[in-house]
Amino acid sequence: MFDYSIVTDKKLRSELARKGFALLPQSLPPNDLAKAMKVYTEYAKPLLANQSGNTVACGLQSMKNQIYDALLPVLQPWLAQFFNTYKMPLVAFYTKGANVQEIGSLHQDPTIAPLPFASLSVWMPLLDVDAESGTLSFVPYSHRIFSGLQDKTTPLPFGGDLSFFKNYLVPVCLKAGQAVVFHNNVLHTSTPNCTELVRVAIGCKIMTKRAPLTTVFSDGSRAYLLQQPDNFYLHELWNDSFDPPLTTDDQKDFALTRAFVSPWYFRLKYAVLRLGHLF
Repeated sequence: MFDYSIVTDKKLRSELARKGFALLPQSLPPNDLAKAMKVYTEYAKPLLANQSGNTVACGLQSMKNQIYDALLPVLQPWLAQFFNTYKMPLVAFYTKGANVQEIGSLHQDPTIAPLPFASLSVWMPLLDVDAESGTLSFVPYSHRIFSGLQDKTTPLPFGGDLSFFKNYLVPVCLKAGQAVVFHNNVLHTSTPNCTELVRVAIGCKIMTKRAPLTTVFSDGSRAYLLQQPDNFYLHELWNDSFDPPLTTDDQKDFALTRAFVSPWYFRLKYAVLRLGHLF
């Protein structure tokens, strides 16, 4: 269904393709972890003021570029162990404030690569995280059930109703510097942060170099696949740029690939995929 050829490790590639997420085999080295924390302290911490948020939506182009330029040489040698011929159009900090008792909103991340190439993300906390301190939780196999093009205008499955999906969510416990890679179509959210510490993580978007960075706009019946420059997410107005009109020379009309999925179909498909994964 998706092309995961940028993932070099066969076992990692298989796990990612089947479940939609997988732990990277090796952590970021301690010296590089310290460098990443220094970048956060210098650039992101004053901006986010210990609240829940992220630096990609901050609207400050110069700040986003400074963070990107500082983190890229720290992360690339480490990520090169797991990915080949890849590019990272986005590197940013994501925080969840201390004593935030709410679960995050259930969502899918936007498409960044044209089909069949997989749109991937890597998420790495700078502190140890678990289900009580704001880690990520995933709905396994959901990238294979809700596999269409994604953007901010694409309706969430069943309205993103957490009450339906809560029994399917699997939290991922990570040590500082450990990371999870996931397909952008997999449903995920963040757990409550019941600690006195702000949860700080780095999020990266990863895709093949063989394709242009691609975004999607949908109007409910059609999806428009839009070619973007590689620095698209570093622009201060990137969020508004999802909406057409954009560069009409690069605009193509695509039928929405998401078929209607009922709750009963989801339960059946999930059970079949889980059974296949066990055996």
